[in-house]
Amino acid sequence: MLLFGITLLATIIHYLFFRSTSNNVTDQRNLLMGYRTPSSLKSSEAWAFAQTAFRKNFKRVHFVLLVLGLIWTLYDLMTFIQQTSLLLQTLVYFAGVVAIIILTEIQLHYFNPKQKGGRT
Repeated sequence: MLLFGITLLATIIHYLFFRSTSNNVTDQRNLLMGYRTPSSLKSSEAWAFAQTAFRKNFKRVHFVLLVLGLIWTLYDLMTFIQQTSLLLQTLVYFAGVVAIIILTEIQLHYFNPKQKGGRT
């Protein structure tokens, strides 16, 4: 139940935030918003690519977590919720967050603005 709830809440917040802003806050490098790592701050092209890659990875991982959370919720309802189940669900969610970061960093590592039609 916890995994499904946390994932659904994060997905709704993500959707509402990016749909409610008229101009994308992360289009330009800034001090507050966006996927801010040394590799994403190297250039404007890397910044734009990192924001797009992060959003795609966020959607993919959260879709998988939603499906897993729904299955886990059904299992918990059939077997009565255990404390260890809630702990495991929390760990699985944080593993998903780490997976998003790792996937984005891997994509940034292989990003070459010359291949994407960008400038150096």
